[in-house]
Amino acid sequence: MFLSKNNCLKPSSMKYIAILFIILFCQNIYSQEFINYYFYKSYYPVNPTVVDSDGNVWMTTNQKGIFKYDGRTWVNYSKANGLPTDEILDILVDSKDEIWALTRHDGVLKYNGEYWITYSEKEGLSSHPYSSFASDNKGNLWIGLLGGGISKFDGKTTTTFNKEDGLLNNVVYDVEADAKGNIWVLTGDNNITKFNGKSWTAIIKPDVLSKNYIRSMVSDLKGNMWFLATGESLTKYDGKEWTTFSHENNLPYSSITAIAVDSKNNVWVANHGKEKYLQEEELLLKYDGHNWEKHYPLGEFSGYINSITTDAEGHLWVGGYKHGNIEGILEYDGKESIPHVFKYGLSSQQIRDIDFDDEGIIWCATFKGGIIEFDGKISKNYYYDSTGLFNNNFKVLYLNGEDKWFGSTGGGIFRNDNIKWTNYSVWDVLQNNTIWAIVKDQNDQFWFGTGNGLTKYDGINWITYANRQILPPKSRPRIYNYSEVNATAPRNRTHQKVNTTISYPDVVLEGESKNCASCDTFIIKYDDIITNNYCIVDCFSDNFIYSIAINPVGTYWFGTFRGGIIKYDGLNWTNYNTNDGLPSNSIYSIAIDKQGYPWLGTDKGLTRFNGSNWVTYNRKDGLRDYNISSITFDQNGILWIGTSNGVSKYDGKTFINYNKGDGLIDSRVNVIKVDSENNIWIGTENGISKLNQK
Repeated sequence: MFLSKNNCLKPSSMKYIAILFIILFCQNIYSQEFINYYFYKSYYPVNPTVVDSDGNVWMTTNQKGIFKYDGRTWVNYSKANGLPTDEILDILVDSKDEIWALTRHDGVLKYNGEYWITYSEKEGLSSHPYSSFASDNKGNLWIGLLGGGISKFDGKTTTTFNKEDGLLNNVVYDVEADAKGNIWVLTGDNNITKFNGKSWTAIIKPDVLSKNYIRSMVSDLKGNMWFLATGESLTKYDGKEWTTFSHENNLPYSSITAIAVDSKNNVWVANHGKEKYLQEEELLLKYDGHNWEKHYPLGEFSGYINSITTDAEGHLWVGGYKHGNIEGILEYDGKESIPHVFKYGLSSQQIRDIDFDDEGIIWCATFKGGIIEFDGKISKNYYYDSTGLFNNNFKVLYLNGEDKWFGSTGGGIFRNDNIKWTNYSVWDVLQNNTIWAIVKDQNDQFWFGTGNGLTKYDGINWITYANRQILPPKSRPRIYNYSEVNATAPRNRTHQKVNTTISYPDVVLEGESKNCASCDTFIIKYDDIITNNYCIVDCFSDNFIYSIAINPVGTYWFGTFRGGIIKYDGLNWTNYNTNDGLPSNSIYSIAIDKQGYPWLGTDKGLTRFNGSNWVTYNRKDGLRDYNISSITFDQNGILWIGTSNGVSKYDGKTFINYNKGDGLIDSRVNVIKVDSENNIWIGTENGISKLNQK
């Protein structure tokens, strides 16, 4: 028997009560809902940016919340993982080194080191929309309100100032705190008001600011205020005199989009678009108090710049658009620039494998997206260009406490012990660099299914099991390239031809053998250094090992790509194929049931071994699709089956099917795993779906 949401028809000729019954019946079956995690294909402009005391760069966006970048990994905070909104107007680090973010309608956010705390009307803040904020030298926040004046917030209490207190207008557009502790307010009527802690003073502007709209303000380290206005002008005010910089007054260009002050009190401004005077594009200018100096750091990153900030080392961090889409943020030390490309969320939509560490963190192997570490809300990504990896294509992973193993496509095995990455490949211990399966047995030995042999690692030695096709021919011995195995990556190794000694098995068996009780060994030496140990198993029907499982009594099952399945009990090797009742010789996945028997996912259905025979299930039995990519049992003994067209759930009697129409993120399923709370995690070609079973 099988049930599917697609089988719940809506008959037009039945009475309403019958229709209601059918609908309720369907909803009861599918009362569980999928939680979906996506790969972010689009990036958004970087707005205000700050750098904290640890060197982390914090960036705000209009549509994707807040990003944190530590120089290696990106972390995204958004509505999906706790923020009240994805629209973030501003961000700052106060005098206490605390990080605050400002929203338009959803309050002020404070980061406590783990998550964001929201302060809003419940905590006494104004109900008016927010526009801008600043922090004074005592750690107080000053929050600009659109229609409500300005509020001072000390973390507990709020004091609001408006026209009755001395402001010229209750619509506040910008707020800035200078080095002397004064608060500067730009209001909607293009006027400036200063608060010295006791009283408000209206600032009489020069004609250039009266005739042009002031867009933003910034204070330098000496307390001078800089005003960026339309009409191609930049104006400085030292408390007594006004100085305007323009093309006619030493400013090399004047299409200014952003301004910042570095730790040496240099003023930096950014330009956008072709300069009508100089015909130059997207450059930065630095003002040292005397002269303007041109900088051209942007290169291919060029585009509209709307954010500049500086860190403790004096480096600039430049954010904005690139041809309408953000590519990342640029770091510039005054001489050289380093682009940091956005990599956040799920780094690839193509999830190949999933596992869980001791803390419940989800780890994913992806195609072209490296490795993802994900706590269900926030993800960290490991790529080719970071953390010691030199491959982005991963097929399988295995987490063993602090020891983590990742099998790649073409790059061999990557091992991480929370300190460093180590790579094992054909340059040292493997026969093939594509890893399809990783398991650990009861003796703490690791088994790796590769594209050319089954490799075992006991903590010291590596040995590969395969049939004789893996042997180099005696008539044409290979000349191997040997290289130092402690090099950082194969691409950086120096190769040299060396003398090769091959020790062949004495006995060569002709034809295939279904059963064999031992294996013949041989080694390959490079200049008398043993680097490859082999065990020839003549009943190996295929050297392409695609899947591995071990039952509780220590019986191993090795699924091959086109040679059926191989059973190993520690002494004897036995091969099963279509001649023995398998529906196919391609074994993509293996799961062991409570009786210790294997269930196999093939390209022609689901099959199980009952100790003597193979029993097969396919579409006529209710299975969603023939082509099965992954199978696993949950804590209740329910079998979950991933196919190329959705998921099947089998309780021993009934198949229940799910696909994209039922809420699954994608019907093309690559892997299914069960976490410690019995939740089902489904990796697909378009992200991850989670099914809570509580």
